[in-house]
Amino acid sequence: MKKNVLLVIFATLCMYACHQDAVPVETVVPKEIRDSISIEVLKGFLTEAMGTSEKAVVYNSRDTTFVIEGDILISKTEAEKQYKDNVNLASAHRRRRWLVSDTWVRNIKIYMRPGTPPEWVAVTRTALAQWNLLKGVKVKFSEVSELRWADMEIVARIDATSDKIAVAQFPYLEGKPGSSIIINLKYSYIPTEQKLTTMAHELGHTLGIAHTDLHQDGIIEKPIPGTPNSDLHSVMNSVVSNWTGFTFGDKKAVQAMYPNGEWIQMAGSATDIAVGPLGSVFAIGKDPIGADFGIYQLGSFNQWFKLPGSARKITAGAGDVPWIINSVGGIYRYNYNTRLWDRMPGSAKDIAAAGDGSVYMIGGAAATGGNCIYKWNGSNWTQLPGGAVRIAAGAQGMPWIVDNTGKIFFLGGSGAHWSEVPGLATDIFAGPEGSVYITGRTPVYGGYTLSRWNGVDWSLMPGTAVTLAVNHLGTPWAVNSLGEIWYQNL
Repeated sequence: MKKNVLLVIFATLCMYACHQDAVPVETVVPKEIRDSISIEVLKGFLTEAMGTSEKAVVYNSRDTTFVIEGDILISKTEAEKQYKDNVNLASAHRRRRWLVSDTWVRNIKIYMRPGTPPEWVAVTRTALAQWNLLKGVKVKFSEVSELRWADMEIVARIDATSDKIAVAQFPYLEGKPGSSIIINLKYSYIPTEQKLTTMAHELGHTLGIAHTDLHQDGIIEKPIPGTPNSDLHSVMNSVVSNWTGFTFGDKKAVQAMYPNGEWIQMAGSATDIAVGPLGSVFAIGKDPIGADFGIYQLGSFNQWFKLPGSARKITAGAGDVPWIINSVGGIYRYNYNTRLWDRMPGSAKDIAAAGDGSVYMIGGAAATGGNCIYKWNGSNWTQLPGGAVRIAAGAQGMPWIVDNTGKIFFLGGSGAHWSEVPGLATDIFAGPEGSVYITGRTPVYGGYTLSRWNGVDWSLMPGTAVTLAVNHLGTPWAVNSLGEIWYQNL
């Protein structure tokens, strides 16, 4: 196993940070079912689910807890539930099934028990401050002076038998943060910078963030969309090193799970917007030209300059080449050589281009779920299965759709069928780095509510809009029902 190799190589240099899985379940498994699942069966299940050896799964009868590779703790009740659900454990920047709800995440109150050594108190406070400095997230921590006011406690004690610096709990099913972090004072000799990384790491676990460097796909743990495939210096790696700050990937992971960026208004007004994978920004204005509107591109000094032609919808794909649809469904692609629009085959109601060159459109012919879906093959359109009313194209050209009932789907790697995800939407938008956003179904001032895909479901975010576009960093640009143009400061 990777962790065992790391332990051998780095034993004299660094320690493991670890976490405790203490996620409760709403429905207690009936006693007769619990008793029918033997410890050996559960050990076998966890061995296969975690991709580890049977010797690496140890059952502690005193705590009724399985310890996996000495690092991951799973209660017997949770193991039974996973066994019954036939659920495997998961992987890159990754998250657990449950997150901290808005009820708690905006002010998670921390209590440090008396007896916590001053150096650990100091690094914990620094770790809290580092979390609170993150931009574009809802997460905020504060310290309280009494346990009765706390959501989480910091406990320090010696465990001479453990090779772990600290353990922490994951969030609870009802949305509470993990309730404790236990520091092992056996390792008080490690440098202050490693102590700081440890506490920042464990706080991440209490928010539902799993280890970054363990790669096993599954249902209980899911990759966080919009994050890098690898991150050698992630604070959430299982091996602790000196503190160097949160990585770009760490920040993107928390922004995807707990989005809360400030919106900044741009000059101009629009009815639609597009951002190419290289960063070019295009808009359909509000100035009528026949049955359509003017087309614009954002210049270097945040000034809009007009492109030829007119349209109703716009997208931008590989090479930041924009595609448009006009009021009669005509499809056009911009030609940077002639500075004119080339007429493309077909007629469309919606269109989406991706950074890898993929282009999709919703045609005029009716189909179950809305209208037929097509993909550009280089010379014409190839029909895909299903029907939809809105479409987006994201990482590796993966298409996402919304059908005429608001249901949301993405097309898997085989391209044979659409996979549904939770939630309802009026429209959907995807970035080239993997982020996905939706507008909700209920009209509000400015358009509709906004949510971001977190790998399992949708995290509500501030702001309202009628349409969005997403750049290569996962930053959304929005147009609201007033025609105002905004981007989120992440």
